[in-house]
Amino acid sequence: EAQEQSKNRVAEAMLEVDEAKSSQMDILKRVEEAAEEVKTRKKALEEALQRVEDADRGKLEVEEALRKWRSDGHKRRSLTNS
Repeated sequence: EAQEQSKNRVAEAMLEVDEAKSSQMDILKRVEEAAEEVKTRKKALEEALQRVEDADRGKLEVEEALRKWRSDGHKRRSLTNS
């Protein structure tokens, strides 16, 4: 009877180990999925930041061109008025 109880305890322990391994695998899978999601979102964020930088650079170029255009226009008016 003691031997039978021992076998039962071993079998129960083996089931617990199997359940723990299964749980561990599920957790690892979720961690990997989360890491992939972070990687994807980081890439999207970097691309969005690059677009913002490009847009800012374009805005500055347009503002500079407008300042130059206005400046050239004022010079012409001054020459015409004199």
